[in-house]
Amino acid sequence: MNYPFNADNIPLALKIRKQWLVWRFEKQGERITKVPYQTTSQGIGHKYAKTNDPKTLTDFETCLQALKSGRFDGIGFAFCKDDGLAGIDLDHCIDKDGCLEQWAQDIVGEFTETYVERSPSGDGLHIWCSGVPVETGEKKWKKPGTNVEQGIEVYCHRSARYFTVTGDVVSNFEITERQPGLDWVYQQYWAEQYEEPKQVRSADGELDSELICKALDYIPADNYKSWIVIGMALKAGGLDVNVWETWSQKSSKFESGLCTKKWATFKDSKVGLGILFSIAKQHGFRFPEQEPPDWTKPETFGEPLLFGEIETPEINIDFLPSWVKNYVEAVAAHTQTPPGAVAMLALAILGTCVQKRFEVSPYQDDNSYTEPLSIWCLVMLPPASRKTAILDALRSPVVSWERDKAVELQPEISKQITERNVMVSRIQELTKQAARAEQLGEEDE
Repeated sequence: MNYPFNADNIPLALKIRKQWLVWRFEKQGERITKVPYQTTSQGIGHKYAKTNDPKTLTDFETCLQALKSGRFDGIGFAFCKDDGLAGIDLDHCIDKDGCLEQWAQDIVGEFTETYVERSPSGDGLHIWCSGVPVETGEKKWKKPGTNVEQGIEVYCHRSARYFTVTGDVVSNFEITERQPGLDWVYQQYWAEQYEEPKQVRSADGELDSELICKALDYIPADNYKSWIVIGMALKAGGLDVNVWETWSQKSSKFESGLCTKKWATFKDSKVGLGILFSIAKQHGFRFPEQEPPDWTKPETFGEPLLFGEIETPEINIDFLPSWVKNYVEAVAAHTQTPPGAVAMLALAILGTCVQKRFEVSPYQDDNSYTEPLSIWCLVMLPPASRKTAILDALRSPVVSWERDKAVELQPEISKQITERNVMVSRIQELTKQAARAEQLGEEDE
């Protein structure tokens, strides 16, 4: 064992449970992993322990004796149903000077007066508490400017995972309830941000409570995660706790007063009303149809606007990237045409080139509907203003590139066509052989 271990510091709440196993460092492919094993006090361990099978787990003292045999590298605790426990694993959060990085300090600050210890690596932490995580699993990211991976993992019995246990104490408390901290971790690291639909508020910013309640009618209240998320969304949106409690009464699990207690623990959150409507739409909710605009034909049309009769602003090409601006200026000089007209047509051609690489969502309240990015430009110039010359000059590089690319790819295209034809022929031949074999088999019978 090459890390600090102190059995005396391990909380009694863990020691009294028969949810223990031993583990050993083993190489699997390119990775070194901690493989869990069943054990006896004699240190026998040749069968894998399964965190979701209590029969493969044992008591603390048995694992401790097996660890002393030298056959294993550590002991672990498996989260099991009804133990009410949760664990938070913070990867690579202690720097080379032994200081806790700021993001980890923020998390630990939400879990005061509960047990925290260092992981076997020495640069990570394990936080132990009781409570129900909204979400389990892991979130990882690269430390800015490096390839060092940082992350947070949250586990409970739903995860079918185990925690290594070292007794290398950071916060020497018994394990205590820290549900507000678990909710905060979800809000900060797991909660998805959804844009608030524009229909939710009037022009002066007043909430449409009736619309919100209609959306809530579509959402079941029995799922714990949905229940918590809806509560967070309602509070972040500025509604009263009574809205949450009224909706919660649909559930057979409803407990009077629980909503008020939970409401007080919700802090500033990224969870807003957008996620509420997203969940409601998954269950069939749709926004009411809006009245279509009045497109009735006017009795009379105004006088037509002719070229030169109104003063239009000059199109500023300085907003363009330098390489586009330089090309626009060159084409405008070559064709003796207005730079603004060249710029608009250049944007239209660029839009055609990139439209299949990008998508836009034209409706803010429905991100499931997208269209390719297209730029529609209407360029109006008097006759004989050299519009065709502009288009020819702008299209020339694109057409030339396509022609060169076609020549470059022709050998590969021919090769692919030949290989495909060979494979088609082979498939046809194998199909015939299979048919003959089937026919012979029927004759044998």
